[in-house]
Amino acid sequence: MNFRNALFALILGSSAGAAAALALGSSRGAVLLGRTVDLAFEVRPDPGQPLADACITADLVSGANPVPRSRVSVTPLPEIPGRPSLVRVQSSAIMDEPVLTVTLLAGCNGKTSRTYTFLVDPPASMAIGSRPVAIPRVEMPEVPRAAPAPAVPGEAVGSRSGSAMTSNAGVAAPASAPLAPSSAPLKGAAPSSASRSARKAAPKAPKAPEKETPRSRLVMEPLENWLETPAPLQLTTQLQLPEVPATPLQREQAQAQWKALNMQPEDILEESARTAELQAEVARSKTLADKDRAAALAVQQRLEQENAERYSATIVYGLLALLAGILAWAVWMGLRLRAATHQAQQAWAGAVAQPLPVTAEPVPQAVAPRPVQAVPPVPAPPPAAPAPAVR
Repeated sequence: MNFRNALFALILGSSAGAAAALALGSSRGAVLLGRTVDLAFEVRPDPGQPLADACITADLVSGANPVPRSRVSVTPLPEIPGRPSLVRVQSSAIMDEPVLTVTLLAGCNGKTSRTYTFLVDPPASMAIGSRPVAIPRVEMPEVPRAAPAPAVPGEAVGSRSGSAMTSNAGVAAPASAPLAPSSAPLKGAAPSSASRSARKAAPKAPKAPEKETPRSRLVMEPLENWLETPAPLQLTTQLQLPEVPATPLQREQAQAQWKALNMQPEDILEESARTAELQAEVARSKTLADKDRAAALAVQQRLEQENAERYSATIVYGLLALLAGILAWAVWMGLRLRAATHQAQQAWAGAVAQPLPVTAEPVPQAVAPRPVQAVPPVPAPPPAAPAPAVR
C-alpha cells in the first residue's frame, strides 16, 4: 500500500513539474488607437527546449470582434544573455476599439494559457502628455512710484509694498491706464492720497499658473444596454471580408442594406407609404386571424359541451348488443315454436289417415287342474222325484 502511494505521488510530482516548467510572464509594449498591434511577451520555456518549439499561438479580440488568426503573427525574438526569452505578437489589423484582449497559448502537448487585457491609448494624447509643459514668461511693465510724504505715518508700509506693486502692475495696468492722464496733475497736490492708495493696493504675490494635466479622451460606455443599442458606424482603412464565402441570402441582405443607405428622400417617402400599407394589411390580417381563432374556439367549446352531455359509447354499444341478443333469442324461439307446431300438425294428420289396428281376441289358456285330495267316497243321495210341471 505504501509503495503504491509513493509511486502515485512520484507520478503526480513529475507531471506537475513538467507542467510548471513552461510559463508565461509579463507583457511589454502599448496598444495605440488607429495603429497596428506590436507587443512582446516573456516566455519561460522548458529547460533545453528552444522557444521556437514551444508551439506558441495568440488569439486577439478587439473589443468584441475577434481578429482572424491569418492576420496575427507570433515570432520568437533572438535570445540575449541576461534577458528573458521573448515572443513578438504582431497584427495587421488597425485598432479601433478601446480594449484589446490577447490570449497567449504555449505548449504542444499540454496547453498553458494566459490572458492579457490592454487599454488602447490615443497617440495624440500620449504625445502631448509626454512632452514637457512650457510656462511662458510675462514681462511686467514698470509703474512710477508715488513721491513719499514727509509726515505720513504709513511711509514704511508704502516703501515695503513697492515691490508688490511692481509685481502686480501687469494685472492692474489695464485698469489704471485710462486714469493715468487725469491723475497726473493731482500727484503733487495730494501725496497723502497716493500713499494711502499704495497701502490699500498691496496685494499678495501672484501665483504661478498651474500645470494643466491632459484630460483623458477614452470614454468607457456601460455594458448594460450594449446589446440593445445599435452599433455606431466606424471608419476603417481596410476592407474586411468574411472568412466564409457569403450565401445568396446574405448577399440579398447586404444589397437591401446598401439600397436602404443610398435611398433618396422621395424613395424614403414611398418606402414609408408602402410600409404603412403593409402594416395596415398586416393589422387587417391579424384582426381576421383573431376572429377566426375566436370562431374556432367557440366551435371547440361547443363540441366539448356536446361530448360532455352525451352518454358514453360503451353503454350505448352494450344496450345495442343486448337488444340484438334479445332479437336473436326471439327469432330462435319463434322458429322453434313454428317447427314444433308443424310437427304436431303432421303427427295429427298421420294419425287420422291410418286404419285402426285389429286387436286379436285373447285365447283362453288351459288351466292345470288342482290336485284332488283323496276323500273317501260319499254315497250319492237318492234321486228326487221330479217336480210336477206347472201349466
